[in-house]
Amino acid sequence: MTDIYLIRHAEAEGNIYRRNHGQYDSLLTPLGREQVGYLEKRFENIRIDACFSSDLTRACMTAQAICRPKDLPLHRCPEFREVNFGVWEDKPFGYIDHFDKEAMDQFRLDPRTLHVPGGETFPEYTGRFIGKMTALAKEYDGKTIAIFSHGAALRGVLMELFRYGEGGPVPVCDNTGVSHIFYEDGAYRADYINDNSHLPRELSTFGRLGEILGEEILKKNMWFEPAGGDLSLLLDLYRETWDSIYGNEAHLQLSAVESFAAVTPPEYCQNAFLQGEPAGVILMRRGGRIVFLALTEPLRGQRLGSQLLGQAVSRFRAEGCKRITLAVSKRNERALAFYRKYGFREIGQTPGAAEPLIEMALDIDVKNADVPPISEI
Repeated sequence: MTDIYLIRHAEAEGNIYRRNHGQYDSLLTPLGREQVGYLEKRFENIRIDACFSSDLTRACMTAQAICRPKDLPLHRCPEFREVNFGVWEDKPFGYIDHFDKEAMDQFRLDPRTLHVPGGETFPEYTGRFIGKMTALAKEYDGKTIAIFSHGAALRGVLMELFRYGEGGPVPVCDNTGVSHIFYEDGAYRADYINDNSHLPRELSTFGRLGEILGEEILKKNMWFEPAGGDLSLLLDLYRETWDSIYGNEAHLQLSAVESFAAVTPPEYCQNAFLQGEPAGVILMRRGGRIVFLALTEPLRGQRLGSQLLGQAVSRFRAEGCKRITLAVSKRNERALAFYRKYGFREIGQTPGAAEPLIEMALDIDVKNADVPPISEI
Protein backbone atom coordinates (compact mmCIF):
# COMPACT_ATOMS: atom_id res chain seq x y z
CA MET A 1 0.00 0.00 0.00
CA THR A 2 1.17 3.54 -0.79
CA ASP A 3 0.24 6.57 1.31
CA ILE A 4 -0.34 9.66 -0.85
CA TYR A 5 -0.88 13.25 0.26
CA LEU A 6 -2.36 15.52 -2.40
CA ILE A 7 -1.75 19.19 -1.56
CA ARG A 8 -2.97 22.31 -3.28
CA HIS A 9 -0.46 25.14 -3.58
CA ALA A 10 -0.60 28.08 -1.16
CA GLU A 11 -2.34 31.33 -2.02
CA ALA A 12 -0.96 32.59 -5.31
CA GLU A 13 -1.42 35.63 -7.49
CA GLY A 14 -4.36 34.26 -9.44
CA ASN A 15 -6.32 33.69 -6.21
CA ILE A 16 -6.15 37.32 -5.05
CA TYR A 17 -5.96 38.99 -8.46
CA ARG A 18 -9.06 36.98 -9.49
CA ARG A 19 -7.46 35.74 -12.70
CA ASN A 20 -7.60 32.35 -14.39
CA HIS A 21 -4.08 31.03 -13.86
CA GLY A 22 -4.06 27.55 -15.31
CA GLN A 23 -0.63 26.85 -16.77
CA TYR A 24 0.24 30.54 -16.58
CA ASP A 25 3.24 30.70 -14.23
CA SER A 26 2.90 32.88 -11.15
CA LEU A 27 4.15 33.46 -7.61
CA LEU A 28 2.81 32.95 -4.11
CA THR A 29 1.46 35.98 -2.28
CA PRO A 30 2.87 37.17 1.07
CA LEU A 31 -0.07 35.43 2.77
CA GLY A 32 0.63 32.32 0.73
CA ARG A 33 4.15 32.21 2.13
CA GLU A 34 2.67 32.38 5.64
CA GLN A 35 0.38 29.48 4.77
CA VAL A 36 3.44 27.43 3.79
CA GLY A 37 4.72 27.79 7.35
CA TYR A 38 1.53 26.31 8.78
CA LEU A 39 1.61 23.51 6.23
CA GLU A 40 5.16 22.73 7.36
CA LYS A 41 3.93 22.40 10.96
CA ARG A 42 1.17 20.04 9.85
CA PHE A 43 3.69 17.65 8.33
CA GLU A 44 6.50 17.96 10.88
CA ASN A 45 5.71 14.58 12.46
CA ILE A 46 4.62 12.79 9.30
CA ARG A 47 7.17 10.70 7.44
CA ILE A 48 7.43 11.59 3.78
CA ASP A 49 9.70 9.47 1.61
CA ALA A 50 9.53 11.49 -1.60
CA CYS A 51 8.07 14.81 -2.73
CA PHE A 52 6.62 15.54 -6.18
CA SER A 53 5.16 18.68 -7.66
CA SER A 54 3.74 20.35 -10.69
CA ASP A 55 6.57 22.20 -12.41
CA LEU A 56 4.72 25.53 -12.08
CA THR A 57 6.41 27.95 -9.68
CA ARG A 58 3.56 28.40 -7.20
CA ALA A 59 3.40 24.65 -6.55
CA CYS A 60 7.19 24.34 -6.27
CA MET A 61 7.30 27.21 -3.76
CA THR A 62 4.64 25.49 -1.65
CA ALA A 63 6.64 22.24 -1.66
CA GLN A 64 9.21 23.98 0.55
CA ALA A 65 6.87 23.10 3.42
CA ILE A 66 8.04 19.47 3.19
CA CYS A 67 11.30 19.58 1.24
CA ARG A 68 13.05 22.13 3.42
CA PRO A 69 12.57 20.60 6.91
CA LYS A 70 12.90 17.01 5.70
CA ASP A 71 15.87 17.72 3.43
CA LEU A 72 14.17 16.16 0.40
CA PRO A 73 14.75 17.07 -3.24
CA LEU A 74 11.71 18.10 -5.24
CA HIS A 75 10.79 15.97 -8.25
CA ARG A 76 9.01 18.22 -10.75
CA CYS A 77 6.43 16.52 -12.93
CA PRO A 78 4.55 18.40 -15.68
CA GLU A 79 1.82 15.74 -15.38
CA PHE A 80 0.77 17.39 -12.11
CA ARG A 81 0.30 20.83 -13.68
CA GLU A 82 -2.90 22.79 -13.45
CA VAL A 83 -5.45 22.44 -16.25
CA ASN A 84 -4.50 24.14 -19.51
CA PHE A 85 -7.33 26.64 -19.94
CA GLY A 86 -6.51 27.63 -23.51
CA VAL A 87 -7.98 31.02 -24.42
CA TRP A 88 -8.95 31.61 -20.78
CA GLU A 89 -5.33 31.66 -19.57
CA ASP A 90 -4.59 34.77 -17.45
CA LYS A 91 -7.98 36.26 -18.24
CA PRO A 92 -9.69 38.03 -15.31
CA PHE A 93 -12.52 35.92 -13.89
CA GLY A 94 -14.77 38.92 -14.44
CA TYR A 95 -14.01 38.87 -18.16
CA ILE A 96 -14.89 35.18 -18.45
CA ASP A 97 -17.99 35.61 -16.26
CA HIS A 98 -19.17 38.48 -18.45
CA PHE A 99 -18.23 37.36 -21.95
CA ASP A 100 -18.34 33.55 -21.62
CA LYS A 101 -20.72 33.15 -18.70
CA GLU A 102 -22.46 29.98 -19.83
CA ALA A 103 -19.19 28.09 -20.20
CA MET A 104 -17.84 29.35 -16.87
CA ASP A 105 -21.07 28.43 -15.08
CA GLN A 106 -20.83 24.95 -16.57
CA PHE A 107 -17.24 24.59 -15.46
CA ARG A 108 -18.15 25.52 -11.88
CA LEU A 109 -21.10 23.14 -11.92
CA ASP A 110 -19.45 20.17 -13.61
CA PRO A 111 -16.01 20.49 -15.26
CA ARG A 112 -16.37 17.10 -16.99
CA THR A 113 -18.31 18.62 -19.87
CA LEU A 114 -16.21 21.73 -20.51
CA HIS A 115 -13.63 22.19 -23.25
CA VAL A 116 -12.20 25.69 -23.59
CA PRO A 117 -10.76 26.37 -27.08
CA GLY A 118 -7.06 25.58 -27.00
CA GLY A 119 -7.30 23.92 -23.60
CA GLU A 120 -7.48 20.42 -22.14
CA THR A 121 -10.53 18.24 -21.74
CA PHE A 122 -11.45 16.56 -18.46
CA PRO A 123 -10.20 13.12 -19.64
CA GLU A 124 -6.92 14.65 -20.83
CA TYR A 125 -5.89 16.39 -17.63
CA THR A 126 -7.24 13.78 -15.21
CA GLY A 127 -5.65 11.06 -17.35
CA ARG A 128 -2.17 12.56 -17.32
CA PHE A 129 -2.35 13.20 -13.56
CA ILE A 130 -3.74 9.83 -12.49
CA GLY A 131 -1.45 7.95 -14.87
CA LYS A 132 1.65 9.55 -13.35
CA MET A 133 0.37 9.20 -9.79
CA THR A 134 -0.38 5.52 -10.29
CA ALA A 135 3.10 4.89 -11.69
CA LEU A 136 4.63 6.59 -8.65
CA ALA A 137 2.32 4.70 -6.27
CA LYS A 138 3.59 1.42 -7.70
CA GLU A 139 7.21 2.56 -7.55
CA TYR A 140 6.88 3.71 -3.92
CA ASP A 141 4.82 0.79 -2.63
CA GLY A 142 4.99 0.65 1.16
CA LYS A 143 6.09 4.29 1.38
CA THR A 144 4.55 7.75 1.72
CA ILE A 145 4.70 10.42 -0.97
CA ALA A 146 3.45 14.01 -1.24
CA ILE A 147 2.19 15.56 -4.48
CA PHE A 148 1.76 19.33 -4.82
CA SER A 149 -0.67 20.47 -7.47
CA HIS A 150 -3.52 22.89 -8.23
CA GLY A 151 -7.17 23.51 -7.49
CA ALA A 152 -8.92 22.59 -10.73
CA ALA A 153 -6.64 19.65 -11.50
CA LEU A 154 -7.06 18.17 -8.01
CA ARG A 155 -10.80 18.72 -8.12
CA GLY A 156 -11.04 16.79 -11.38
CA VAL A 157 -8.80 13.96 -10.17
CA LEU A 158 -10.78 13.51 -6.94
CA MET A 159 -14.03 13.54 -8.91
CA GLU A 160 -12.69 10.89 -11.23
CA LEU A 161 -11.36 8.68 -8.43
CA PHE A 162 -14.10 8.91 -5.81
CA ARG A 163 -17.29 10.73 -6.76
CA TYR A 164 -17.74 10.43 -10.49
CA GLY A 165 -21.48 10.52 -11.11
CA GLU A 166 -22.28 10.15 -7.41
CA GLY A 167 -24.21 13.18 -6.34
CA GLY A 168 -22.27 16.15 -7.61
CA PRO A 169 -18.73 17.41 -8.04
CA VAL A 170 -15.98 17.61 -5.45
CA PRO A 171 -15.59 21.27 -4.37
CA VAL A 172 -12.38 23.19 -4.98
CA CYS A 173 -10.21 23.01 -1.88
CA ASP A 174 -8.68 25.94 -0.03
CA ASN A 175 -5.06 26.90 -0.65
CA THR A 176 -2.75 24.35 1.05
CA GLY A 177 -5.76 22.05 1.46
CA VAL A 178 -4.73 18.42 1.93
CA SER A 179 -6.28 15.15 0.75
CA HIS A 180 -4.98 11.84 2.12
CA ILE A 181 -5.53 8.81 -0.11
CA PHE A 182 -4.18 5.27 -0.44
CA TYR A 183 -3.27 3.09 -3.42
CA GLU A 184 -3.37 -0.69 -3.07
CA ASP A 185 -3.97 -3.57 -5.48
CA GLY A 186 -4.80 -1.26 -8.37
CA ALA A 187 -7.42 0.80 -6.51
CA TYR A 188 -7.59 4.10 -4.63
CA ARG A 189 -9.46 4.90 -1.44
CA ALA A 190 -9.71 8.13 0.50
CA ASP A 191 -8.99 8.84 4.16
CA TYR A 192 -10.04 12.51 3.94
CA ILE A 193 -10.39 15.15 1.21
CA ASN A 194 -9.70 18.90 1.08
CA ASP A 195 -8.78 19.45 4.73
CA ASN A 196 -7.39 22.87 5.68
CA SER A 197 -7.58 22.53 9.47
CA HIS A 198 -3.92 23.52 9.84
CA LEU A 199 -4.76 27.11 8.82
CA PRO A 200 -6.13 29.73 11.24
CA ARG A 201 -9.24 31.27 9.71
CA GLU A 202 -7.48 34.61 9.22
CA LEU A 203 -4.87 32.87 7.05
CA SER A 204 -7.33 30.79 5.05
CA THR A 205 -7.84 32.22 1.57
CA PHE A 206 -11.46 31.06 1.54
CA GLY A 207 -12.08 32.15 5.12
CA ARG A 208 -10.44 35.56 4.69
CA LEU A 209 -12.31 36.40 1.52
CA GLY A 210 -15.51 34.67 2.55
CA GLU A 211 -15.07 32.93 -0.78
CA ILE A 212 -17.48 30.30 -2.01
CA LEU A 213 -18.20 29.20 -5.55
CA GLY A 214 -21.53 30.94 -5.77
CA GLU A 215 -23.23 34.09 -6.94
CA GLU A 216 -21.75 36.39 -4.31
CA ILE A 217 -18.15 35.92 -5.43
CA LEU A 218 -19.15 36.24 -9.08
CA LYS A 219 -20.51 39.70 -8.37
CA LYS A 220 -17.05 40.90 -7.35
CA ASN A 221 -14.97 39.86 -10.34
CA MET A 222 -13.84 42.68 -12.64
CA TRP A 223 -12.89 42.94 -16.29
CA PHE A 224 -10.89 45.63 -18.05
CA GLU A 225 -11.18 47.69 -21.21
CA PRO A 226 -8.94 50.43 -22.67
CA ALA A 227 -10.05 53.89 -21.58
CA GLY A 228 -9.75 55.11 -25.16
CA GLY A 229 -10.53 58.77 -25.74
CA ASP A 230 -12.77 59.09 -22.68
CA LEU A 231 -10.49 59.86 -19.73
CA SER A 232 -13.21 61.25 -17.51
CA LEU A 233 -13.13 58.40 -14.97
CA LEU A 234 -9.35 58.58 -14.68
CA LEU A 235 -9.34 62.36 -14.21
CA ASP A 236 -12.23 62.32 -11.74
CA LEU A 237 -10.59 59.65 -9.57
CA TYR A 238 -7.18 61.32 -9.81
CA ARG A 239 -8.61 64.64 -8.61
CA GLU A 240 -10.63 62.92 -5.88
CA THR A 241 -7.57 61.02 -4.64
CA TRP A 242 -5.44 64.19 -4.65
CA ASP A 243 -8.05 66.14 -2.68
CA SER A 244 -8.38 63.34 -0.10
CA ILE A 245 -4.61 63.33 0.48
CA TYR A 246 -3.76 67.04 0.38
CA GLY A 247 -7.09 68.72 1.13
CA ASN A 248 -6.77 71.19 -1.74
CA GLU A 249 -5.80 71.32 -5.41
CA ALA A 250 -2.60 73.30 -5.03
CA HIS A 251 0.13 71.66 -7.14
CA LEU A 252 -2.44 69.37 -8.82
CA GLN A 253 -1.20 68.79 -12.37
CA LEU A 254 -4.31 67.28 -13.91
CA SER A 255 -3.50 68.50 -17.41
CA ALA A 256 -0.16 66.68 -17.29
CA VAL A 257 -1.93 63.45 -16.30
CA GLU A 258 -4.44 63.94 -19.12
CA SER A 259 -1.70 64.59 -21.68
CA PHE A 260 0.25 61.51 -20.60
CA ALA A 261 -2.83 59.27 -20.63
CA ALA A 262 -3.89 60.56 -24.07
CA VAL A 263 -0.73 59.21 -25.70
CA THR A 264 -0.42 56.05 -23.59
CA PRO A 265 -0.94 52.76 -25.50
CA PRO A 266 -4.44 51.37 -24.79
CA GLU A 267 -3.17 48.33 -22.86
CA TYR A 268 -1.51 50.70 -20.35
CA CYS A 269 -4.54 52.90 -19.63
CA GLN A 270 -7.56 50.84 -18.68
CA ASN A 271 -10.91 51.14 -16.95
CA ALA A 272 -12.22 48.36 -14.70
CA PHE A 273 -15.85 47.23 -14.74
CA LEU A 274 -17.94 45.35 -12.21
CA GLN A 275 -21.43 44.15 -13.09
CA GLY A 276 -21.32 46.41 -16.13
CA GLU A 277 -20.56 49.55 -14.13
CA PRO A 278 -17.27 51.52 -13.94
CA ALA A 279 -15.27 50.22 -10.99
CA GLY A 280 -11.84 51.82 -11.23
CA VAL A 281 -8.88 52.80 -13.37
CA ILE A 282 -5.24 51.89 -13.84
CA LEU A 283 -2.66 54.01 -15.65
CA MET A 284 0.73 52.46 -16.40
CA ARG A 285 3.97 53.29 -18.16
CA ARG A 286 6.13 50.86 -20.11
CA GLY A 287 8.97 49.34 -18.14
CA GLY A 288 7.01 48.37 -15.04
CA ARG A 289 5.69 51.67 -13.66
CA ILE A 290 2.23 52.10 -12.14
CA VAL A 291 1.37 55.78 -12.48
CA PHE A 292 -2.04 55.65 -10.80
CA LEU A 293 -4.72 53.20 -9.78
CA ALA A 294 -7.94 53.69 -7.87
CA LEU A 295 -11.36 52.20 -7.27
CA THR A 296 -14.57 54.16 -7.34
CA GLU A 297 -15.65 55.27 -3.87
CA PRO A 298 -18.48 52.72 -3.28
CA LEU A 299 -16.10 49.80 -3.91
CA ARG A 300 -13.29 50.79 -1.56
CA GLY A 301 -12.67 48.69 1.52
CA GLN A 302 -13.98 45.49 -0.11
CA ARG A 303 -10.60 43.92 -0.99
CA LEU A 304 -11.10 44.59 -4.70
CA GLY A 305 -8.02 46.75 -5.35
CA SER A 306 -5.92 43.62 -5.80
CA GLN A 307 -7.66 43.04 -9.13
CA LEU A 308 -6.30 46.35 -10.44
CA LEU A 309 -2.85 45.33 -9.25
CA GLY A 310 -3.28 41.97 -10.99
CA GLN A 311 -3.94 43.71 -14.29
CA ALA A 312 -0.63 45.55 -13.90
CA VAL A 313 1.29 42.38 -13.02
CA SER A 314 -0.16 40.65 -16.07
CA ARG A 315 0.77 43.52 -18.37
CA PHE A 316 4.31 43.97 -17.08
CA ARG A 317 5.17 40.28 -16.85
CA ALA A 318 4.13 39.90 -20.49
CA GLU A 319 6.43 42.81 -21.26
CA GLY A 320 9.32 40.96 -19.59
CA CYS A 321 9.62 43.19 -16.51
CA LYS A 322 11.11 41.67 -13.36
CA ARG A 323 9.62 44.22 -10.99
CA ILE A 324 6.94 46.90 -10.71
CA THR A 325 7.55 50.33 -9.19
CA LEU A 326 5.27 53.16 -8.05
CA ALA A 327 5.28 56.22 -5.80
CA VAL A 328 2.94 56.91 -2.86
CA SER A 329 2.43 59.93 -0.62
CA LYS A 330 3.50 59.30 2.96
CA ARG A 331 0.14 60.81 3.91
CA ASN A 332 -1.76 58.14 2.02
CA GLU A 333 -1.66 55.55 4.80
CA ARG A 334 -4.40 53.44 3.23
CA ALA A 335 -2.47 53.06 -0.02
CA LEU A 336 0.79 52.31 1.80
CA ALA A 337 -0.91 49.56 3.79
CA PHE A 338 -2.45 48.14 0.62
CA TYR A 339 0.84 47.92 -1.27
CA ARG A 340 2.74 46.49 1.69
CA LYS A 341 0.06 43.83 2.11
CA TYR A 342 0.60 42.63 -1.45
CA GLY A 343 4.37 42.48 -1.26
CA PHE A 344 5.68 45.94 -2.18
CA ARG A 345 8.70 47.15 -0.27
CA GLU A 346 9.94 50.70 0.25
CA ILE A 347 13.11 51.42 -1.72
CA GLY A 348 13.60 55.17 -1.22
CA GLN A 349 12.06 58.51 -2.11
CA THR A 350 11.25 60.25 -5.37
CA PRO A 351 10.26 63.87 -6.14
CA GLY A 352 6.53 64.66 -6.31
CA ALA A 353 4.47 67.66 -7.37
CA ALA A 354 3.58 68.58 -3.78
CA GLU A 355 6.19 66.75 -1.69
CA PRO A 356 8.70 63.88 -1.89
CA LEU A 357 6.96 60.53 -2.37
CA ILE A 358 7.79 57.06 -1.08
CA GLU A 359 9.13 54.84 -3.86
CA MET A 360 8.00 51.20 -3.67
CA ALA A 361 8.77 48.04 -5.67
CA LEU A 362 7.29 44.57 -6.16
CA ASP A 363 9.32 41.64 -7.53
CA ILE A 364 7.39 39.66 -10.18
CA ASP A 365 10.17 37.47 -11.62
CA VAL A 366 9.11 33.82 -11.38
CA LYS A 367 12.58 32.61 -12.39
CA ASN A 368 14.11 33.79 -9.12
CA ALA A 369 11.47 32.33 -6.81
CA ASP A 370 12.43 30.44 -3.64
CA VAL A 371 11.97 26.79 -4.60
CA PRO A 372 13.55 23.56 -3.29
CA PRO A 373 16.48 21.83 -4.97
CA ILE A 374 15.04 20.32 -8.14
CA SER A 375 15.27 16.77 -9.42
CA GLU A 376 13.67 16.42 -12.86
CA ILE A 377 11.97 13.10 -13.61
